[in-house]
Amino acid sequence: MGPWDGDSIAERLAHDIASGSLVLIEIHRAGLGWSGEGSAPPRHVDDALDVPAAKAWSTVLRVKVILDDGAPLSGAVVTLTAPDGQTDEGPASQRGEAELAKVTSEGPGRVVIRPGQVPRWRWGDETMISSEHIFDFSFGSPIDADIATGATRTVVLRRPEIERVDGEGLGFALDSALLVPLDDHLAPTPALATALARLHRAPSLRLLIVGHASAEGSANSNDELARWRAACTRHLLVGERDAWVRLATDHGSPADVQRLLRYLARVHDWPTEPTRVDGSVDARVEAAVSAFQSTYNRVFDADILVDGVVGVETLGALFDVQRHELRHQRTALDVPEEAPRWFSATGVASAGARVLVHPGIPPSRAAAGQRRVDLLLLDDIVTWRESHGLDRLYDVARFRTIPISPLTMGRSDLVVQLVDHYGRILANEPYRVVTDEEEREGTSDDQGVVVERGLYGSFARLVCGEAVIVVDEPYHLTTKQRHDLVPPRDDGDEDAWWTDAPLPAADDEIDDDALDEDDDTADSESD
Repeated sequence: MGPWDGDSIAERLAHDIASGSLVLIEIHRAGLGWSGEGSAPPRHVDDALDVPAAKAWSTVLRVKVILDDGAPLSGAVVTLTAPDGQTDEGPASQRGEAELAKVTSEGPGRVVIRPGQVPRWRWGDETMISSEHIFDFSFGSPIDADIATGATRTVVLRRPEIERVDGEGLGFALDSALLVPLDDHLAPTPALATALARLHRAPSLRLLIVGHASAEGSANSNDELARWRAACTRHLLVGERDAWVRLATDHGSPADVQRLLRYLARVHDWPTEPTRVDGSVDARVEAAVSAFQSTYNRVFDADILVDGVVGVETLGALFDVQRHELRHQRTALDVPEEAPRWFSATGVASAGARVLVHPGIPPSRAAAGQRRVDLLLLDDIVTWRESHGLDRLYDVARFRTIPISPLTMGRSDLVVQLVDHYGRILANEPYRVVTDEEEREGTSDDQGVVVERGLYGSFARLVCGEAVIVVDEPYHLTTKQRHDLVPPRDDGDEDAWWTDAPLPAADDEIDDDALDEDDDTADSESD
């Protein structure tokens, strides 16, 4: 319209309305100091003409990229394409945001997200974020989504969930490649049996054994050591005896054997206590190896050489004992003998020292926790393979811990030697074994040994005459002898004076003077 003329305006409005035209009226407050928003610039009272400026407006294409626990995906490369064809690419901000401003057309735009460094999931956080844009985290191709202009659109990347068997018992000694018990009650086989049971009951899962190493040493040596650890675990899991023996021969140590002998002595009560674990081989260690060899022959009906030397034959026997324990635990979990379904071609991988402290794996905060293997159970639909790097998998995945099944403490063997309180063997002695599920009777052999295999029950009572032996361990291959012939040893005492000796006969008298002389001699030698 032209300048303000009330009569002419009224006439034109009346004419337009009568003819059915749509009338749009804009009202502006003129005057100095005017401020506000609109499609026309401010008008002043002295304007010669009241002509509105051309319409000039814009919108924005804005996106926020977060993970399913709410963590912003800062640093991700975000490409935004507006409806009018404008394009901008750059890293997401610390808040995971990116935007394309001054977009001059409304409608659907497009975002392409290429994840960069991913903040690791915080252990224990189960929060799940809801959004209209939810995608599975892609390790390969970028995420591509349609988003509208205007308000900020949130894109949630859902991390793959990976099950991890409780790592108790899956640790290694420093520089060791053999998976053997590091503690009296931390054997690796319950964790292995639990992984096999989970695979058996979840057909879509695949197993990946990942070896780790601590930061000591070069990257190449750590990577090799971690791979040997994963391979050793696989050999034990699937029963690859010859491969395990070769690995033990090439990368094992006397200390590993001592740990196994100590475990058998203290948990399964074989007469194999090595008295210490230091990698040194002396007469006591050789005696413990000989005791293992003879006990193995008796329990497994074998005939290996009893010479106190750890050769290929004895290493194979040590493997058999661990496999025997695993077999019992599989039976307790009702898991048949079947090959595991592997996630990769071999089922083993090495993380070297690249994945150290991890918020999703609490034990990794300790040095001993970094020297470990992880039993990972991944769904086959997870779009990841080794080419993308194990460290990236650990960065992205949600870890859910699978506790070790209590059923691994199931059926057991009872092997015990009967002696009286003087240590004399009770040969051909009647006995009765009672558990909370069954009862058996028998007679000890000419060495006083009782062997009862495949017992059911959480505890056992061995009744022989007036003597009662209660086995209250939840899982036992063998039980303790009635008397220990070896006294406790201080691991820091490298020059212990005592030696193993038989207990006195029933009618022997103890010579106190002789004992005093022995004590004096020991004191003078220690000085």
